[in-house]
Amino acid sequence: MHDNLTTENAKRILEHGDTPAAYTEWREYLPIIGERDRKNILEELTHSDFSTKEPLGCARTRFNRMLLNPPVEILNRWMRLLAHTPAEDFRDFHITWLRNLKQMGNPVHTQTFLDNYEKWKIKPSAISRPDSVIIELTRSCNFSCGMCSSRTGGFRPEFTMNLNEFGEYIKVLSLTTKTLRINGYGETTIIPNLEKYLLCLDEFKYTGQREIITNLSGKKEVYDALVKYNFFIFGSWDGHTKDIFEKLRTGSDFDKVTSNLIYLFDKLKNEPFKLNLIFTVQEYNLDSILPVTEMGIKNNIGLILFNMVNELDGSPWIENATEKILKAFSEVHQLSEGTLTKVRIPDHIGKTKVTGGHANLTSGTRCNRPWREIMINYDGEITCCNMFNPYSYGTLRHPALHLDTSMRFDRLWNGPNADFFRKSINESRPHPYCEGCYFLNPTKSTVIN
Repeated sequence: MHDNLTTENAKRILEHGDTPAAYTEWREYLPIIGERDRKNILEELTHSDFSTKEPLGCARTRFNRMLLNPPVEILNRWMRLLAHTPAEDFRDFHITWLRNLKQMGNPVHTQTFLDNYEKWKIKPSAISRPDSVIIELTRSCNFSCGMCSSRTGGFRPEFTMNLNEFGEYIKVLSLTTKTLRINGYGETTIIPNLEKYLLCLDEFKYTGQREIITNLSGKKEVYDALVKYNFFIFGSWDGHTKDIFEKLRTGSDFDKVTSNLIYLFDKLKNEPFKLNLIFTVQEYNLDSILPVTEMGIKNNIGLILFNMVNELDGSPWIENATEKILKAFSEVHQLSEGTLTKVRIPDHIGKTKVTGGHANLTSGTRCNRPWREIMINYDGEITCCNMFNPYSYGTLRHPALHLDTSMRFDRLWNGPNADFFRKSINESRPHPYCEGCYFLNPTKSTVIN
């Protein structure tokens, strides 16, 4: 372990959180911040114990780098405010901001962050708690899909939220949450004691809608439990043949997931609206769009939701395939009319708007998620939406921070990092992850003329 990761180094901040940040050292924060923030700082400090002893008030050169060489007036303001920023605020907000800024790549955003922070100090905002909550129970997965970064070769307990922590979040958020989803980058159904998590929802009297997105590779008894605990099940289904499916869902067994899907068809035949499919459109599966739709309609699937893949290096093939995709979406719409199966398609394909009145509003057109939704990662970090945007509001829980979860949630949910994101999401859209987002608003459709 790094010499400066002992809680003893953080004693002053833990006991005197009002200590001005200018008079603290990096090593005092390392034991009491989230893993991603710690990694970001240690990389900047080149993992040197000597560097961790640097007082923040003397770190002008370092902050200049971490703030991406901002205009001198912004750097001056940052340094001046260190003398008036309590250490606990620097821990909860400023350290996370340094990582968020690196993602966005524009140094002038710090000016807005500091404006938000100073306003927050005078009068914190009070946004209603989110009615949509996504809790990532695990970031481990038994597949290794090309469009996903979660490739752990199966269940990994170290990437899994413990049951007590999950229960704490449900207890705090259950009264205001209308929709709860229990998945993230990983595959929730591979957690060995999953039913204990499901039982927790009843124990804390969560009465809102319960959802899970699954790759449908779990054991049948796991899906029995999900049905028992009243879950809406969204199966990821990206191909209509064994070859296409297994190529895109690396590590999958098409025969097994098909067996599970048929099992759920029968299990939920009296509640077909609780079984849905999510189809991620990719270059290799364009010819599966119609056959998957036909299969869904034949079996009275409640909803087929079409997403467009968001690849790390962009999706340049989309431009060449746009006309083919548009044609398929139009046919999908016609196929579903008058059936029990609803179909949702995005209002744009790349930069091309979908016309004809059958598209659904996406967050790439206008987004309301930052006011209504939160994602809690397996390690307690809270992020802004269900599309896995890495922008962080801060870390909700940490073993060294014995803070009231309810108060801490409100502190981060209404903090300056969250405020910055809300103010910019539909205006300047500074975060590259938001460009062209395909998230489909769950309630509103739109006609694009």
